[in-house]
Amino acid sequence: MTNLELTVHRGKAKPILISLYVYIVWSLVTYLLEGRIHLLQRIDVLGRFEYVVIANMVIGTVLAIWLLRYYHISSGFISPKQLGFQSVNRRFWAVVGIASVIGFILFIFQGPVSLNPIVISNVFVQTLPTSIAEVVVCWVVIGASFESLLLASGKGVISSYYFE
Repeated sequence: MTNLELTVHRGKAKPILISLYVYIVWSLVTYLLEGRIHLLQRIDVLGRFEYVVIANMVIGTVLAIWLLRYYHISSGFISPKQLGFQSVNRRFWAVVGIASVIGFILFIFQGPVSLNPIVISNVFVQTLPTSIAEVVVCWVVIGASFESLLLASGKGVISSYYFE
C-alpha cells in the first residue's frame, strides 16, 4: 500500500473511529451516572435529571447528531433521507398517533403499578430520552459510519435499496 492509499484509507476510517468513541463515551457516562450507583432503583431526582440530560440528551442525542451531520451528511456520503430523517407530514403524525395508542394499550394490559398521571409522565420523561439516545448512538451513528465507509470504498450500498 502506498502512502497516498494509506492516507485515504485512514480518512475513510475516521468517522467510524469517532462514532465508536461516541458510543464508548456514552456507555461510560451512562454507567457512571446510572448503572454504577443503581440510580433507577432509588429515589434521587437530581441524579435522574443529571443522567437524562448529560448522558442521553447531550452526549447520546445532541453530540451524536452533530457528529453525524459533520462527518456524514456534510461530506456527501449519506443523505438525511437515507438516515431516516425525512420531512414531517401527515403519514408521520398518523404513525406517531397509532404507535402511541398501541403503546398505551400495551401499557394498560401489563397491569401497571400505578395509573397516576404524575407517575406515568415521570416514567415517560425518563424513558423517552434514553430510547432516543440508544437509537441515535447505536443504530444511526454507528450504522451511518459503516455505510459511509462501504459507499466510499465502492463495496456496496446498504440503505439505498430501501429509500429509492
